Amino acid sequence: MKAAILLSASICFAGADPSTAPPQPAPRVVADNSATIEADRPMKSESMFLPEDTPLYREWAQRAADNDRRYVSSYRRDRGIIESRILRGDTRMFMVEDYVLQMEVLGDEARVIDLCCRMWTMSPKNAEAQERLFKIAKGCLLEARQYTEVLRMAGDVHSEYDKLIRKYNAEPDRKQNWCELQYKGDCSSEFHDAFAYFEALVGTDRRMDAVILGEKLLRSNIRYSDLTPQSRYTQWEIPEDLWDDPIISQLVYCATRAGDADMQDALIALARSPQTEADLDAFREDLLGTDAEIAKRRVAQAAFDPPNSKYNEEQPIRNPR
Repeated sequence: MKAAILLSASICFAGADPSTAPPQPAPRVVADNSATIEADRPMKSESMFLPEDTPLYREWAQRAADNDRRYVSSYRRDRGIIESRILRGDTRMFMVEDYVLQMEVLGDEARVIDLCCRMWTMSPKNAEAQERLFKIAKGCLLEARQYTEVLRMAGDVHSEYDKLIRKYNAEPDRKQNWCELQYKGDCSSEFHDAFAYFEALVGTDRRMDAVILGEKLLRSNIRYSDLTPQSRYTQWEIPEDLWDDPIISQLVYCATRAGDADMQDALIALARSPQTEADLDAFREDLLGTDAEIAKRRVAQAAFDPPNSKYNEEQPIRNPR
């Protein structure tokens, strides 16, 4: 909280004569030669990871550059100190979360995206700060279609999701703690990460991986209560729809935002079907063609408990209400 107070207390607009204003660093230029955020990070970082040059990111970066020209030098200095602490892995007193919220309030979301890209130059020394930054900033990353950065955070999407399923289905370590029984293994924010990874896979045309991860999500038997916000990091609303299934509804939303009409139509068709194994086979074949069998085998190797699987030929997953 001290970091947030430091930022908010030092933000003001320079009203002095422009001739007395401190000199500004030269702006960085992207592919379309539009000015964006000042090049205030090391050259090594510039050459390694840059934000994807999407239209929304360019708009945000231009706004952040315009804002920065009006901020006083003391604010820019304090912000740079906080960013350097985060890059070194300092996570004390919610510094990461307060920094992201402060940038969103100021309209400087592009700086958050830039900081996410810079975090990777020092990994794994700042692994905890990197994870906390992603969880609070992934909304900005997805909105600006920074899908490469999201997948960089994901690592091996499928193995990490299999670990999450084993964690979710495991018995609590201390059964006498009713909080652990109510909230299984604190998996809520990790499931939301999985939806972000699905959208990133769709947005980067990795359709095979997207279909496999989407089917794993559908087969996971995730309870509604385990998807609702229960922690500081979980900021997600269940879409309202006619299917009464929050998992497939969120997958449709992700595919729509990623701009894949074929994936969106296939998921809607699956939602309107009885959702048996035959319907899942049709879903895979519609998207992958001859590669559908490969995806089916890879899903079968995942960490699911067969007796608890909600997909079978005898009974659909959703009974009439």
